[in-house]
Parts: sequence; structure tokens; C-alpha cells
Amino acid sequence: CFVQSVVLRGINKRQQVSNAPPGTEPKSILHLCKTGQEVLARYLHTVSPRTLSTSLLLQEPCKLLAPYPQFFSPSLNKDGFLSEKPLYGPAKVESIPVLAVLRSSAGLYRTLDDFYRELRGTDLRRWASFFSAGVEMDDFREVLDELRTLSLCYKES
Repeated sequence: CFVQSVVLRGINKRQQVSNAPPGTEPKSILHLCKTGQEVLARYLHTVSPRTLSTSLLLQEPCKLLAPYPQFFSPSLNKDGFLSEKPLYGPAKVESIPVLAVLRSSAGLYRTLDDFYRELRGTDLRRWASFFSAGVEMDDFREVLDELRTLSLCYKES
């Protein structure tokens, strides 16, 4: 993976960092972090040290509005977390925390390079509508060069 964008939502600030009493030995390097953003960034760097990561923390969880099916474990509370106490009867889960990741990988090189080669081999003079729309051949060649440059960014060395 070359780059990833991570969004974590639905975890309040109190739960984003360690709440160990002063003088307690930290269990991991993550327990030394002062903010949730720092915890997430350090965690991402630990699991993928060669990947450029951007992250965003949102306190607002994802709301589950009707007709969202209630297929959750009866151990979940209304906020989508495991309950510390046994629940009596099924709780209606109203919101859930979510972690989402969008990643790009070396596989993009092949896709972008194939696209570049296909466009490079196209005879645009046969497409009169292309140029009647205002596209200049020099502009097209410039974009084609930029596409090639972009594809090379994803090529593994």
C-alpha cells in the first residue's frame, strides 16, 4: 500500500486516549499519546511503516435510522458498544462507531499504465467531436504525459 486515508468516527475524546493513573507504566507506546489523532497516527505508522497515512477522527457516530435492520448482538448497547452489564431484552442500536480506510496500491500502476497506453494509441483525428468541444492536441498530449507520470508514482521499484 502506498497511501491510505483513514476515518474513525463515534469514539468520544475520553475513550481515544489512555486514562491510566499518573505513575502507571504505559502498556505500549500508544498509551503515551496525548490525543486520539496522535494514537491513530502512531498506530497506523506501527502497522504500516512505509505507508503514507492521513487520518481523521470524528466524534459523531453513524446514526442508524429506520428502516436499518437490527441484526446486532444483544450484548451491544444503544451506542453500538459492548455493554459492561448484561442487557435485559434486545437493545435497539441507534448509532455505531465506524473505522473506514481507503487505500491505493501498486495495482494502480497497471491500471493507469494500461489506460495511458490505450489513449496513446488512439488516433484522435478520427474523433472530430473531441476537438470541436475545444480540446487542443497539445493539451491532450500534456494530460497524457501527466497520466504517465502519475502511473509511474505507483510502480514498485
